[in-house]
Amino acid sequence: VPQLAGEYLKAIRERQPRGPYRLAGFSFGGVLAYDIAQTLRREGDAVEFLAILDSDVPGRAGGSSGLLAGLKEQARQLRQSGARLIGSSESGLDPVAQERNLRYLEAMRSYQAEPYGGPAVCVLSADSPVHDAGYAWDALIAELATLKIDNTHLGILRGNSVMQLA
Repeated sequence: VPQLAGEYLKAIRERQPRGPYRLAGFSFGGVLAYDIAQTLRREGDAVEFLAILDSDVPGRAGGSSGLLAGLKEQARQLRQSGARLIGSSESGLDPVAQERNLRYLEAMRSYQAEPYGGPAVCVLSADSPVHDAGYAWDALIAELATLKIDNTHLGILRGNSVMQLA
């Protein structure tokens, strides 16, 4: 996580060398945004906004993860549409995408997140299997606001859910 977040932070700083910064990340990207926000704050930059969009809390990623739910949803949508990917597995997902997402899950499991000293927003999908406030992000973020969107993990970025998210 820190290595990939560092690469994204480098790209962000090429575009905007100084804060304040506004960050958001979806699924695994939420963990990356969290790590980037931590680094920016440690280095004295202002993080004006941090949004974690249906992301597992580091160390807890696994069977109840939004990412895993998203993988299952992608497979279901592919089966419903009748689409066949060349080289796809029984689940209907591209094996390369499956491997990438499994690596993301492992990265989230092993990432040792430190508490965050600023405010953040955690957006949850209605199909989130975890019902505690902030999907357990509240254990890391004292100033956490939460929002639940009535859609699936992938669906919160589509259709009418985009207006709720905005």
